[in-house]
Amino acid sequence: MRIFSRHKPRRNVLFFIAEGLVISFGVLLAIGMRFSFDSESVFYYEYIFVKILFIVIVCQTTLFYNDLYFTNLGGNNRILLIKLLQSLSATSVLLAISYFFFPFLIMGRGIFILTMIVLPPLLFIWRIFYTEIPIFKKNKERILILGTDDLALEIGKKIVDKSYAGLEMVGYIDEDERRVGESLFNPKIIGTPRDLLPIVERAGINRIIVALPEIIECYNIAGDYDFMLKILVEDMSSYQDFVMNKLSTIENIGNTQSVFVMGEIKHSTALAI
Repeated sequence: MRIFSRHKPRRNVLFFIAEGLVISFGVLLAIGMRFSFDSESVFYYEYIFVKILFIVIVCQTTLFYNDLYFTNLGGNNRILLIKLLQSLSATSVLLAISYFFFPFLIMGRGIFILTMIVLPPLLFIWRIFYTEIPIFKKNKERILILGTDDLALEIGKKIVDKSYAGLEMVGYIDEDERRVGESLFNPKIIGTPRDLLPIVERAGINRIIVALPEIIECYNIAGDYDFMLKILVEDMSSYQDFVMNKLSTIENIGNTQSVFVMGEIKHSTALAI
């Protein structure tokens, strides 16, 4: 779904709309508390729906500019609470200024204060538990790491630590068959590069991260090929083993072309300023 020429996942747009309804419910709850839930007083309150809509627009605008939409905060409830309080504080200031210039929008009779008291816990609880609603549930992205060196371990640990962000670490691929089944810290080595395609199909892998120590640089390029890798190996035999048994086993790699450095003419990182 496109919004202002930018693509937004449909789930995010639905969440935005649903949170607007939650804010509306919070305002109605505050009005009900003020009038002791007398239905006639609540629904015959002057310009009630216009006033609620205005509060929702201002509130969601502050939430948006405080990076609480289309951004994954993960499971850090402390940051979530702080950002919500900041946004609602800004909302109260903007509403107070707006009420000065547009008096007909004033809620009045203590409703404004009750609304600012009701909304923080209501939005905090909503933000914590909304993922339990089926329509907002997101399947985790299953990740497989090709390689078992220090870089691969560091990446794997970060994925496990951030499992709340919708990532699931499935395992590692190592070239040594004898290491299959070995546990590195939590995920295990589940196969070799030769087993890569069957593992991807069987385990439902969504993404493969290539963490091979032989690759020291990688560039996205224009032209006949999409990527350029700088590979450092001991000799031609090691290079052949890398290309045949590691690189070529990666899914979606079609053609490769090798260029060898015969000698270094110039290598500099200095810029003339």
